[in-house]
Amino acid sequence: MRACVAASASLALLLVTLAACGDDAPASRGGTRSEVGRGAASAVLWRPRSQTLPTVVFLHGWGAVDPRAYGPWMRHLVRRGSAVILPRYQLSALSFPADALPNAVRGVRAALARVPGEPWVVAGHSAGGALAADLAARAGREHLRAPLAVFAVNPGRGFRGVPFRLPASDLGQIAPDTRILALAGAGDRVTGRLTAKAIVEGARRVPRAKRRFVLVTRPDAADHLAPQRSDRAAREVFWPALDRLIARVG
Repeated sequence: MRACVAASASLALLLVTLAACGDDAPASRGGTRSEVGRGAASAVLWRPRSQTLPTVVFLHGWGAVDPRAYGPWMRHLVRRGSAVILPRYQLSALSFPADALPNAVRGVRAALARVPGEPWVVAGHSAGGALAADLAARAGREHLRAPLAVFAVNPGRGFRGVPFRLPASDLGQIAPDTRILALAGAGDRVTGRLTAKAIVEGARRVPRAKRRFVLVTRPDAADHLAPQRSDRAAREVFWPALDRLIARVG
């Protein structure tokens, strides 16, 4: 059953989440790159020479397991002073959806142990955006300190016509002090707006003033894969939005 569900979803998921890789994985002059964990429960950790901002846990889109897929954006975060953790959470697009969050938890826990005491923000794109909210909701149960903020861009749990769905956590468990920013593209024909809105509405313990939904209408940044690019639109829409959120909570 697992193989059947994953295989039937794989072609559609590959088409919508596997964009061209960026350049080399993030590096900051004088910084370090390390890997923790094994297999789907592993994570890559990039640390700046001097950390001045909260750590960022970034969850990639379904199947985009190569760290270079978001390389320029991650490098930008490292250069600004954040350590960046990129959990693998799956071996390929054929992985079973129910395994994604448990794998992410193990990878994040191992990586956060390398930056003890540092506050963190969880972010993600596409499936990773939904998982970012789930990780925040499960933090207490998994004996992780709560993230300061959730940044979910074009989040989604499933796709039309595809028998695939990421299980949802109880987002009402997200800690009240957590800020939430969920973005959806006006031209996103893959995940649409429903999951982004559900994240904002579902975090019912968080005061309304601290949760925000934003519809991206800029034409060259409104499609599903826009956050995975490093063009001018991405740098002007998505990168500053996360930068401001990190600065606000840091």
